[in-house]
Amino acid sequence: MKWIKRLIVLAAVLIILVVGGIIFALTRIDSIFKTAVEKGGTYALGVKTTLTSADVELTQGKASMSGLDVANPAGYKSDKFFGLGTGSVQVAIPTLNQPVIEVPTLKLSDIRVNLEKTEGKANYQVILDNLAKLSGGQQQPASTGSDKKFIINEVDIRNVVVHVDLIPVGGALTQVNVPIEEIQLKNVGTASKGLPAGELAKVIIKAVLAVATEKGAGIIPADVLGDLQSQLSRLGDLQSMGIEVQSKLSEAGQKALDDAKAKAQQQIDEGKKKVDDAVKDAQKKLEDLIPGKPK
Repeated sequence: MKWIKRLIVLAAVLIILVVGGIIFALTRIDSIFKTAVEKGGTYALGVKTTLTSADVELTQGKASMSGLDVANPAGYKSDKFFGLGTGSVQVAIPTLNQPVIEVPTLKLSDIRVNLEKTEGKANYQVILDNLAKLSGGQQQPASTGSDKKFIINEVDIRNVVVHVDLIPVGGALTQVNVPIEEIQLKNVGTASKGLPAGELAKVIIKAVLAVATEKGAGIIPADVLGDLQSQLSRLGDLQSMGIEVQSKLSEAGQKALDDAKAKAQQQIDEGKKKVDDAVKDAQKKLEDLIPGKPK
């Protein structure tokens, strides 16, 4: 009967090890999630991505995070290209062990994006160049969790401010804020039967910048607006991916944009008047040099 006792002891040890392993994994799930977000973001965007905190509730299929920062490429004034205040996600628990994870809702709020252009170089070009690599078929390393794909029914993005900071030809500093109250994306990944994490980052960045170019037309300098639209076109059209995009501004945000557009138009008109006056003055001086012309 000794072998029965030994078998019982062995079974007890195995149970303890399994339970202990589960407990250990659960206590580290937050750090695992945090690391996955940071590695995936850094790979997709090509700059350091950090996350302050993460909270995963496996039994309820929920996760939340705060303090997501995407560093600015080297050589620019701001330390961040993209900052996220808080985010939360609800997943369909039965799909967690499947190749494609279904996500009913992803909520992101308090987003700040800094667009900078100086001496003809733009920070957004560096970021979009890296995102364009993903469109070229490059895959993320397995360590970033790229074997998993996601289908998200609805992405709700709230309280966005896109800050444009540039030094145009002539040296005058131009700063513009484009406030966006809400951006909603629907059916993300449905057409392609799931998107990897890096592609999700691309979709979200593209959506925010695309809406900013739409709402910021008339206040973002034309050369920057055209360049940004051209860069975004390399990432593909969201509608062609089956993604529905809706956006809206608050009344305060719309008023701020209207005021900024009026001010920008006033500056354009004043600039044209100065040019016209200078031309007329030059013409008069030339005419005064003509011999015999009445004064």
